[in-house]
Amino acid sequence: MKKYYLHNGEDQEGPFDIEDLKAKNIKSSTPIWFEGIPEWTTAGTVAELIPFFSTITPPPFQKSHSQPLPKTEPLKVSTETSKKRKSKIGWIIGLFLIGIVTVLVVMLNNNPNGLPDIKVEVNPPKPVVLVTSSEDASAVFKARIKIMGTIQNQGGNGNVQVTFIVTQNGEEFKKYQSILMNAGETKEVDQMFNEIKRGKGDIVYDIKAKSE
Repeated sequence: MKKYYLHNGEDQEGPFDIEDLKAKNIKSSTPIWFEGIPEWTTAGTVAELIPFFSTITPPPFQKSHSQPLPKTEPLKVSTETSKKRKSKIGWIIGLFLIGIVTVLVVMLNNNPNGLPDIKVEVNPPKPVVLVTSSEDASAVFKARIKIMGTIQNQGGNGNVQVTFIVTQNGEEFKKYQSILMNAGETKEVDQMFNEIKRGKGDIVYDIKAKSE
């Protein structure tokens, strides 16, 4: 299932599925990102989210004072013409359905997980965090810390979501990174945190990884 990330201008939130977004009361101008697009966009440009913002209302009812139209005889169409028309419509519908089935088969063959709300994983990734470490990356006027880790995939090929967590004085900060890992592959990951403050307590950090 597709996962979405939101941004309020300062912090990143997510991941959320489409049902979670309904409860977030997002706007069409809300910054949003999901796997498959190169950079952040707005929710109003995402096809599956457009129904969140569009409302359709009927036109105002106006009571008519005009006289009712006289009844007219229905147009008579010959039986032969009617049969030809039904046959033509049947062919068009049949060709349309065949086209849809063909596209779905091609998509499933190329990428079983490419269809919305359909995910086929025979051997999903099994990411394991082997090593975590940190280093002080403070600038002259700003406190910063860099969190690093080594991730090993002990399962099949697929996407892995890495969560970096830093806690200071009871306040928790999170950052996310999505990476593609092959079976048996090991990767180094890192994230920079600018939210920490000097003299505000000890810093506790952690890295978690899971299959998307």
